[in-house]
Amino acid sequence: MNILILGAGQVGGTLAEHLASEAFDITLVDIDGARLRDLRDRLDIRTVHGYASRPDVLRDAGAGDADMLIAVTPNDEVNMVACQVCYSMFRTPTKIARIRADSYHSRTGFFTQEHMPIDVLINPEHVVTEQIRELLEHPGALQVLDFADGRVKLVAVKATHDSPLVGQDLRFLRKRMPKVDSRVAAIFRRGRAILPLFDAILLDAPCSGTGTLRRHPDIKVSRTPADVERAADLQRAMLASLWGVLSSGGTLLYCTCSVLPEENDAVLEDFLAVTPDAASAPIHASWGRSTDHGRIVLPSPGGPDGFYFARLAKGPAA
Repeated sequence: MNILILGAGQVGGTLAEHLASEAFDITLVDIDGARLRDLRDRLDIRTVHGYASRPDVLRDAGAGDADMLIAVTPNDEVNMVACQVCYSMFRTPTKIARIRADSYHSRTGFFTQEHMPIDVLINPEHVVTEQIRELLEHPGALQVLDFADGRVKLVAVKATHDSPLVGQDLRFLRKRMPKVDSRVAAIFRRGRAILPLFDAILLDAPCSGTGTLRRHPDIKVSRTPADVERAADLQRAMLASLWGVLSSGGTLLYCTCSVLPEENDAVLEDFLAVTPDAASAPIHASWGRSTDHGRIVLPSPGGPDGFYFARLAKGPAA
């Protein structure tokens, strides 16, 4: 992806550094030649010296081939004009601009394709104000982040030594806040994340979906052997990752809606071969038929879709 950054200040320079490390093609424009030389010597980027809103400078910077424009100069008007020029003359697909002045944000509909074609607005002062408001609404919170237009909030809190949460099971949190639908996303201690252990894990693994062929006949032509191989690689990786948070003596139930051995018994066979504390555990059931490591149900007229289950038990570490 070709990304054009206007402004080589602290924000623009940091953006260039991070994006260049992700193997994006970065061009940086600024009027400070010394700053550009310093960044060009340290980073794998292209620089253009000149006024960021001028069409000739933007043309030299490759605006015609840019997939994204990020305008973060110290001047709101330069950022807006640059976005307008890139939209009108170069048809740059995505335009992001930092606009600080509140007066530009007061009129609804100003930043549209018909008026000022900026796709994403960044207002640092507004972000800080919103963060302060969120912290005031959540006393004791270290940080509050909004997701899904405010329908989900991520709240960071510090559990002090006298907190009623300390020493309690996670399910105790629900009793303390019965009217709040909450989940514990992560626990940190001394700056490091703590991985909890679980007694039981259900892994409904992504798969080719061949067990649903009756309802989705397109699978027969849309799935390839390479798709099945990629799914099996992902299944093995998920098994290995989840095994690390399964407590000793715990059970993991592995299931797919695939009827292919490559995604079922073969995955279990590979996993068991490299995991000394894992063992197949019997599933006492009358449905389906037994396989080497689990049970499988094949699709039938009027019956359920095809699916596979296997039960793994975790013993003491070898």
